[in-house]
Amino acid sequence: HPDGALVKPKDPREYLSILQFHQRVSISNEYGFD
Repeated sequence: HPDGALVKPKDPREYLSILQFHQRVSISNEYGFD
């Protein structure tokens, strides 16, 4: 299932910020940054 599927924040902006955070983490991991 997609990341955040079990998370249902009341504010959709919160969901977007979480999604963007995970995207940044994934990109950082790909390039070997901590």
